Amino acid sequence: MKRPHQPDLFDAPPSPSLATPRPRARCDPATYDDSALLSTLPYATGADCEAMATEAVRRQLAGAVSALDALCRRHRGFGRDHAIAEQRIALAALAAIGGRDAAATLSGILADQIIEDPGLPDAMRAAQALGCRLAPRICLPLLRHAHPAVRADAACCALQHPANIAVLLDLLTDLNADVANSAAMTLGRMACAQARAPLLRLLHAAPSADIIEAVTPVADDVCVVALNRTARARPDLLPCIVAALEEIDTERAIRVATSLKG
Repeated sequence: MKRPHQPDLFDAPPSPSLATPRPRARCDPATYDDSALLSTLPYATGADCEAMATEAVRRQLAGAVSALDALCRRHRGFGRDHAIAEQRIALAALAAIGGRDAAATLSGILADQIIEDPGLPDAMRAAQALGCRLAPRICLPLLRHAHPAVRADAACCALQHPANIAVLLDLLTDLNADVANSAAMTLGRMACAQARAPLLRLLHAAPSADIIEAVTPVADDVCVVALNRTARARPDLLPCIVAALEEIDTERAIRVATSLKG
């Protein structure tokens, strides 16, 4: 029983000194010089991480790729239940920077399995944007991944190698249309004749410059006729179709290209 006039610590209002601390003010990366920004970025978290990565991309700093690599690697072993925000930020920043150095860095991140399974869709989206070319050791598990977006982007990134090609051929019949289409386009660029039929269907259904580029190495006379029809239906694609026909360089292709230019 509580004695009269005895204060009850649990009824007392919270002391100001014990109240929830004020949120820490966000850093302003614009106030950092290049060296400070690059040295701090690998250890940044949350909103500060995003702000610093954005600033590093904006400045196009020469050391930004290495700093983003370090940021990804610092979180190795985490993210088995959900993607790590800092890794997602780093991957998007690498894609925004672009170039061979960023592509090689991301290929190394994938090779070393720095990104756990929930983060792979973000990693492969960045890899596809960077034009990474992945050897079988890295690519094969991604081509067989349960997530269709990972399979589709891995198909775009597959290096020309018999092991990769064998799985890409299987993916031509994948139940996910994006995966099957990505496999067909990659196989077309690799001059695999098995890609011709699916690419012709894509050319009829949804012609684009990428599809025209992919069908060119496997084109036969039927493809030439389809390209001619596409050029007349889609004048906006005429320049790339003429270039494709000239690259195909058969008698019929050259005749069609000449008529389209006239």
